[in-house]
Amino acid sequence: MRSPHQERRAEPDCEPISSSLTHGIATRLLGNHPVRETLPGGAKLNIDRLLPFLCVYRRDPKRQDAGTGLFVTSEASYLNAPGAATRRKGMRHLVRHISEAASSRMGAFLILEVWSGDDRHVPQAVDELTGEPLLPGPGFRILTRLPRAPQGTVATLEFELQRIKIHRQAARVDINLRSRNHPPRMTQLISATEAERINCYVPGLEICPIYRNPQTGETYEDVLRTLRRRVARALKKAFFTFALNHTSVRPQHYYVLGRKSLPKQVWTVDSQLANVSSQFKFLLLITPVNAGRSWHAFAESGYAEEPRFQYRPLETDPLLLKRRLLAIRTDRIEDPTLAHLFRQTQDELDRQITMLGDIGTPRFLPGSLQVYGAVEPPLLELARDVLRRLPDSGEDTSGIVSAQAFARRATQEIRHYRRHFWRPRRPGRVVAWRHSWRDGCLAVLPTSWSCRLDWHPTAVRQNSRGKSGCASFRPPSAPATLPVRASSRTATREADRRGIAGLVRSSSKWHGITTLKAFCKWMIAPGKSGPAHTEL
Repeated sequence: MRSPHQERRAEPDCEPISSSLTHGIATRLLGNHPVRETLPGGAKLNIDRLLPFLCVYRRDPKRQDAGTGLFVTSEASYLNAPGAATRRKGMRHLVRHISEAASSRMGAFLILEVWSGDDRHVPQAVDELTGEPLLPGPGFRILTRLPRAPQGTVATLEFELQRIKIHRQAARVDINLRSRNHPPRMTQLISATEAERINCYVPGLEICPIYRNPQTGETYEDVLRTLRRRVARALKKAFFTFALNHTSVRPQHYYVLGRKSLPKQVWTVDSQLANVSSQFKFLLLITPVNAGRSWHAFAESGYAEEPRFQYRPLETDPLLLKRRLLAIRTDRIEDPTLAHLFRQTQDELDRQITMLGDIGTPRFLPGSLQVYGAVEPPLLELARDVLRRLPDSGEDTSGIVSAQAFARRATQEIRHYRRHFWRPRRPGRVVAWRHSWRDGCLAVLPTSWSCRLDWHPTAVRQNSRGKSGCASFRPPSAPATLPVRASSRTATREADRRGIAGLVRSSSKWHGITTLKAFCKWMIAPGKSGPAHTEL
């Protein structure tokens, strides 16, 4: 075990962050361009675009702090400075320039520094009844200083953090308005005087490290992923409140403050998962090739013998597919939502590959239940109800109608429906026309109106004589042509105002001018349109 002095000697020489790099980053932010830089000492600066916040993580080189840096990489704007990078010259200068650039454009800026608490302070509780140890619940401390304390942002962050539940325990959230807002053994990134000058707020968030083993320092990956995803949601809502209360930007939703650009690693993982998925056709391989023969054999046995299915041979070894699948580094995805989706996809492919190896064995059914789940009780009850309502196989089926008889009965029903439920609101003349594939409609006009057809060679409508044209209407009180389009609400309201009794949209082909009765007949039997012009 090396001493802290030996660790400091093992660190590389301090290479300062140059002024040219700092000014270049600030210039890109003022132009609303993305910034993704690897700073001296391994620090990473990622700013998706000009945003009113920056999440900062600085790890003390004297302590091991596994997993905490991942909480800031979930955001669209973060600075992750592990190890010796916290002592690099120019770090405070860089943060101050970023704050000045963002505050000059948006009116204010928020720097949220995140760190973990002492592992020795993780609460250790036992069950009062059995004496068994209880898993610790999440805990947070929000640290800021008056009067530079964004009250609304702190209240939103507190409320959202209290909603987090880990190990079936709600989070404990403490607020201290008179404490240091930076990690222990660290200095402030921006002094109070500078923060007030550039209108910058610098709260701190301390996270109880329940996501790692206090003795060994190893992280509990499942707890860390869950906590990281839920903390990221709480932070975005807090940033959303800050933007509305203190800046000139007005995001429509807290999702707007997330990432818009995806790093190359996301596309690489997505391509690798798609490549593994394309190596096997799951549904085809689990479908029997002798389904018809098996059904006949099952029926001949009086539905007593269990059918024996045959399946297509596998072209690829499932173990080799699993090896390629598990080699995909989904854990390197910074965004917790995308990482969660990729991990779920990886897990589903893994279970499907296991099912391929279990085809024809009793293990296939449990594997299928793991992937697709069991039949839900409402669906099962519906299936049983259908079976109860169906006639027995021995019943007389002479009453079954043919397809032609069913079509005739359906036609009668359609005519009955149109005769009783499709009527104009007052007597009028029915005119049907079509300007394009989407603009067909049926207009019922008062009988006092005059109607004419203006034939245009560019129209696509075909009338009964084979000529192309479109219909226009000229009421006595309005010399201008009234355009009526069923796809426009404004035209529909205008038609109602001028006296058109109604509009009916149709995606079928229109055949000239027809009465309502003839039009219904044509709709039932296309191609048999009525007369070209008839009064109702």
